Amino acid sequence: MKKFISLILSLSFVLCFAACGGNETPDENVNNNSVVDNADDNSDDNIITSSKELTVDDVKNAPVSPESDFEVYEPDSGVVIIDSYIGNEEIVVIPETINGKKVTEIGDSAFVNADTVRAVKFADTIECVGSHAFKLNESIEIIVCGANVKKIEDYAFSSCPNLRSIELNDGLEYIGDCVIISNPCLKEFYIPGSVKEIGSFLPEEDAVVICDSGSVAESYCKDFAYNYKVK
Repeated sequence: MKKFISLILSLSFVLCFAACGGNETPDENVNNNSVVDNADDNSDDNIITSSKELTVDDVKNAPVSPESDFEVYEPDSGVVIIDSYIGNEEIVVIPETINGKKVTEIGDSAFVNADTVRAVKFADTIECVGSHAFKLNESIEIIVCGANVKKIEDYAFSSCPNLRSIELNDGLEYIGDCVIISNPCLKEFYIPGSVKEIGSFLPEEDAVVICDSGSVAESYCKDFAYNYKVK
């Protein structure tokens, strides 16, 4: 009798083990396929949702942004100043005129809250960039000045964690205090020889300032022991 019971128990154990083993295999296959599918889906999502890396040429060749994307104010009857950007483009090209009036300045803090903007190209009519114009903007990566910027006010481009390229124009004369500070991705930038006055600024330790021989920028870098390279 005991042998019979033992035989029954043994057969039951074998059958249970086989049944469990049979269930594990498809479950494992399902889980593995799910992981692979998810990995593929995530890869596709990265390609779709993370925009391609922008280049300076992309910015220079982008179309002019609609006038309706900007709020402006008029200091006098002939010109307007950009007060804020209210569009949703990644590349913003500031128009030369808005409401039929020449755009001459980017106002104070104009792009601080423009969190969709990855790059901005200034119109050639712009002569001044106001204080804190882009400060603390976490999305901005590239800034291309127009041909006639003369003055960049204090903190204009400071504390932008993803800013990696600034193209300043020949003819620029004044760079205010802390315009270039706390920009960890900005590893190299050129300060034109036309600049006559530079306020205090603190590039990252591994950043390199490109400057012209005998320029104010070269003297500044020497005085404060910043990394620099003569163009």
